[in-house]
Amino acid sequence: MTTLIERIEKFRTFLGGTISPDSLVVYLNPDIISIIWEEYASNVLEIEEMIKLGVINVLKRQPVEKLKSWKNWLYLDSLINYATFLGRIEEMKYLHSVGIHIFPQTFDFASASGNLDIVKWLYSIGIKCTIDSFNWASKNGHLEVLKWLYENMENNVVTVDTSDILISHLRDTTITVIDYAAQSGQIHVLNWLKKNRKDVIISPTGMNWASSNGHLDVIRWIYENEPEIIFTPHNTIDFAAANGHLKVVQYMHIHYARCSEIAINLATINDHKEVVEWLIMNRNECKYGANLGYI
Repeated sequence: MTTLIERIEKFRTFLGGTISPDSLVVYLNPDIISIIWEEYASNVLEIEEMIKLGVINVLKRQPVEKLKSWKNWLYLDSLINYATFLGRIEEMKYLHSVGIHIFPQTFDFASASGNLDIVKWLYSIGIKCTIDSFNWASKNGHLEVLKWLYENMENNVVTVDTSDILISHLRDTTITVIDYAAQSGQIHVLNWLKKNRKDVIISPTGMNWASSNGHLDVIRWIYENEPEIIFTPHNTIDFAAANGHLKVVQYMHIHYARCSEIAINLATINDHKEVVEWLIMNRNECKYGANLGYI
């Protein structure tokens, strides 16, 4: 029989392994978890682990003063986001009740995970979202969340500070919510946006993303619903060729999509031999590329 200390060490090992954290709640009873807390909870990391385990009772045993005593308060804020990703609304409510601040990004995480209950709760306590709530719900195919956002949050979107190190990428305002749906092949989202949001128009970036990810059904949808996009000055075939999506390359070739000699270069670098051979046989730009020594 393993000793208590051995079980604790196994618990610690499992946290960094492949076993589901939730399964550890079954493996270790609450008393052992409590002992682990007392032995190891000297910083925020251990609270994080408790949230990952969903052991809200362990959190509730700690005096509010203890939770508030940590100087690294901003890091405590991020614990809400861990709970959000896992759909742990009770943990979120508790952390909020002891004064841990919730930022708009938490709303975005809830939208990305498709948890409408958490989205509604955040709304009920006055939390606003950023445009990423719409984008990420669209990208991940959470249509019910996206519908709710359009009904309730269009006037509650805040602009994030792009100078923040966590979101330092500058936002391309030409990319819209429908582009994110195209990127991940969410046809049902594309259909809904096309029917219900006339102000949302797919951009060349959306087509390039779909091409790059091999979403042939999305490419077909774009040609059927947004045919004017084929005349944009983007070499969309290059993106499909780079990632070895031959069927996408062939479909766009038939529909007069643009290509450049870079297509064969990228396909060669990534060892997509079938795509390379097809490009040489069918695209004059790539024959030129081959003559330049790209292959």
